[in-house]
Amino acid sequence: MRTSTLLALSLACIASGPGHASALGDQCLALAPKFTEAFVSGDYAGAHRELDGFARAMASPESLKSDWADMNREFGAYVSHGKPVVFQDDGRDAFIRTPMTFARRTVTVQVVCSRDTHGRIGSLAFL
Repeated sequence: MRTSTLLALSLACIASGPGHASALGDQCLALAPKFTEAFVSGDYAGAHRELDGFARAMASPESLKSDWADMNREFGAYVSHGKPVVFQDDGRDAFIRTPMTFARRTVTVQVVCSRDTHGRIGSLAFL
């Protein structure tokens, strides 16, 4: 009995690891490229519309525009961005990361959706 309980716990841990996406993770994974596409194309109002909660309050369209200019100045010209991936998802908070390549550096944009923000992007960071 003990062996089967340990096996079940091990399988549950594997299933909830970084690669597993809950319904929240799937929803956030669908929102992340909308934010990134708007951001890199200069549609700062559109990128801002993808945000909710704390992220919306902290990242106005004007501040997003300023962030973009700063990134291009510091890291060189924008080249491309990759596919978003689920970095962490526990069903309460889903962290989605998208690599953005510039001439001199790759930066990661991380969005976080949570149940508290009803699956909307409630946190944003450039790593």
